[in-house]
Amino acid sequence: MEVLEACNNVGQHIDAALSNFATTYEEGKRKIEEATEILLSIKRDFEQKQEVNAKESQLGVSRVKECLSQLSKQHKKIQKSLSNIEKKIEANFQRGCGVSIFPPILPDSEKLLNQAICLHLLRNGFVESGVEFSRECGLEIDDRIQEACKLTEIQAKLKENHLDAAIAWAQGHHQELLEKNSDLEFKLHQMKFIQILSQGPQWQNEAIAYAKNHFPLFSDRHKTEIAKVMGILPFIKRGVHNSPYGHFFDPVLWTEINQLFNRTAAAVLGFSVESPLSTSINVGVMALPVFEKFQKTMAEMKIQWDITSDTEMPIEIDTDGRNYHSVFSCPILKQQSSPSNPPMRLPCGHAMSLDAIKQTLAYYRGSFRGSAKCPYCKMGFEKSQVTELHF
Repeated sequence: MEVLEACNNVGQHIDAALSNFATTYEEGKRKIEEATEILLSIKRDFEQKQEVNAKESQLGVSRVKECLSQLSKQHKKIQKSLSNIEKKIEANFQRGCGVSIFPPILPDSEKLLNQAICLHLLRNGFVESGVEFSRECGLEIDDRIQEACKLTEIQAKLKENHLDAAIAWAQGHHQELLEKNSDLEFKLHQMKFIQILSQGPQWQNEAIAYAKNHFPLFSDRHKTEIAKVMGILPFIKRGVHNSPYGHFFDPVLWTEINQLFNRTAAAVLGFSVESPLSTSINVGVMALPVFEKFQKTMAEMKIQWDITSDTEMPIEIDTDGRNYHSVFSCPILKQQSSPSNPPMRLPCGHAMSLDAIKQTLAYYRGSFRGSAKCPYCKMGFEKSQVTELHF
């Protein structure tokens, strides 16, 4: 309740500042136009070599100075409103990150962070900003970034109910969609058929021709759906919205097709459905209060812990049931995997951590018992037969 009240208090000043911005913009625009017109009038008099009245020129210059003075006052007024917002935030909210220490970005992670920022910009439609950011931080415009740019353009068109670009993309990835057992391509064609019919009875022949050209490809998997959507045709002239097929014209279907395209395209191209940058910020916000308390406790106990290390966190961070990455826990050493201790697969199919593999190999070498054996099925294995697992 206290947080809500604080937000409302700050929100009132933000609303007032925004209103002030709008008023100042209009007044400033008018003053600039007025000053420009005065200066242009004086310039025209000089260019036409007419006799220039000194008093009128001085009066014009004075009016221009007055306009500029008023603009300066308005600018100060805006700065004052911004300063008030800052003061209200400090007065209504407690300190933010407390004793939390934010170390420099790990060298190995800087490129990944830049890629996440770049892809976030591209996937949210800020293509020019994304390309410029990638140029400034030295990222190559690889196939992944180009695909993200293309995907953003298609998504923008799909939001405006333009299906052609999305259909072309689905046709270009026909095999990948089949491998993922996706209905996206058929759903897009079905939506296009419905869109043509929604234009009126005079478009019925074109809709039938479209169905003949595209539906046969999906007749094996979607025979029932095709039959249902073709059932719309007899009701075209009488009105489809009051027919048993009116649900095909529900606007919510556009929302569903957008969501389906976003999920499927992300899966095909190897992107996460949500932006990695948004995900990182969300989990960071959830973890920060716990982490702040942990750091404070460590400081009071005079215990040092290197935040930049790759070791496991000494505390549990509750992410509200949402897992943002795959976690492998070694069944032998009871440890979670890490970049330096990844999960490994034995020839028999069982898995354990790299450290457990090393210990097993060292044990059998030291005891002269021959080749190492899997702790579960006792099948022998050599070091060369072990492969890293990727989830």
